[in-house]
Amino acid sequence: MAGAAFIVALLGAALGIAAKLSLAAALLAYFVHFPPIHGLGYIARTSNLIPVVLAILLVAPPEQIMAVQLAVAAVYFSAGVAKLRASGLRWADGVALQGYMVQAYMWHEKPAALWISRRRWLCAGLSAVVLMWEVTFPAAIFFPHVVWIWVFVGVLFHISTSVLMRIHYWIYFGPAYFAFIAEWLAGRIQ
Repeated sequence: MAGAAFIVALLGAALGIAAKLSLAAALLAYFVHFPPIHGLGYIARTSNLIPVVLAILLVAPPEQIMAVQLAVAAVYFSAGVAKLRASGLRWADGVALQGYMVQAYMWHEKPAALWISRRRWLCAGLSAVVLMWEVTFPAAIFFPHVVWIWVFVGVLFHISTSVLMRIHYWIYFGPAYFAFIAEWLAGRIQ
């Protein structure tokens, strides 16, 4: 029930139907709906961005979409920094990704993941791209004329992890990408 209320409230906010009230209802529904599934571990980490974005949209004027962009950029930037702190640039050598791909194959029977894991050069290239994308993500805020690069790589990243590893973070992060293309979309709609 709370999940349906969450979706209806988000839809109301998106359509401009009592937008602030709809955002407040979505924020409330989030805390009712998501805590029961937070015990599932990885969901807790991924859904943490939802109340942050809802709270920003609720209290900030509509033109302050940069606050949402900062929240999203902070998540990706901190992920890249964590990788660098854990193993430095060695994280981009592909070994870690090979391990994750083998694990995905063993746990989820994903043959494509096994195929990728057998090509260290591909794992190294993909690891380097992801690491560079994560640590440079804040630049998407300050260089809006090339924001499409970060959005495109992000969409590919989330599709890939969903298909290859059954990590469905795109459900939580995908909608936040609209903060980066909102101005462009608004120009196309009017």
